[in-house]
Amino acid sequence: MKRVLLAALVAMGLVRLTEATTELQWCAAPTLPGLGVLKPYAGLSHGQVLLAGGSNFPDTPLAAGGTKRFYDEIYALDAAAPETGWRRVDLPLRNPGSTPLAVGDQHILFSGGFPFTNAVTCYHTVTERMFGYGTAPGAPKLGQPVLRLPDGRLLSATGEVAAGIRTPDCFFATFVRTRTWHWTNYAIVILYFAAMAFMGFWFMRRNRSADDYFKGGGRLPWWGISLSIYATMFSSITFLSIPALTYVSDCRYFGICFGVLALAPVVVKWYLPFFRKLNLTSAWRFGSACPAGSSRPPRSSSS
Repeated sequence: MKRVLLAALVAMGLVRLTEATTELQWCAAPTLPGLGVLKPYAGLSHGQVLLAGGSNFPDTPLAAGGTKRFYDEIYALDAAAPETGWRRVDLPLRNPGSTPLAVGDQHILFSGGFPFTNAVTCYHTVTERMFGYGTAPGAPKLGQPVLRLPDGRLLSATGEVAAGIRTPDCFFATFVRTRTWHWTNYAIVILYFAAMAFMGFWFMRRNRSADDYFKGGGRLPWWGISLSIYATMFSSITFLSIPALTYVSDCRYFGICFGVLALAPVVVKWYLPFFRKLNLTSAWRFGSACPAGSSRPPRSSSS
């Protein structure tokens, strides 16, 4: 009954429920160096706001017969610390007035541009390098919209092929990846497996006991054992991921590699003498020999 009464009062406007409102609150941001531009590329990559290109009439307004100028500067702003202001990236756009499109998380694709061209270039936001990516079909143009479709294809529609002249031509583009192995890759893989097979056959003939198999009969040199310990501490994931993370971000992950070096003296000073004194082949045998709740292996029956 209470719900029905409340619904009736709301319908008659006698009771107003709580209303949530959202407003935009504006504040000043750092001013872009130079004159204002029209239609620059604006994007966000790895916390950096990027503004590239654009055009304006720097000398005389359009109404007075001024000439439009296209700019090729790229500016970046740290989104986490905007008070540092804009900084100019020391790399000009190859085609000012081109249409940008973010591709992946590290690249920006530029199509067309001024002077009228159908060149396609790509900008890598991490290394701040620009490289060519071929040419688009059709007449050279600028100002055409380029969209990325859900299936991964690109759509380039219409555009301006000359001053005041537009074209109705549209084109699809597809990223085609070709991966080929160089002969050196095959040679390295073949030599690696051949060397592993040779080493296994060579040392197999010298194994006479379990002590030879697990500990090399105590004949291994110190430098060989050191390299083995260092290689064991590294994994393939560490070997591949740490350089990749350092490349795309910063050197914070690179310190993990030095942690292994700092741990090596501890292993050599305390761990190795401990296991050598117990005459065990591995920590697994030490764990299996210890009674539950004890940190010492059981004494032999002869002691």
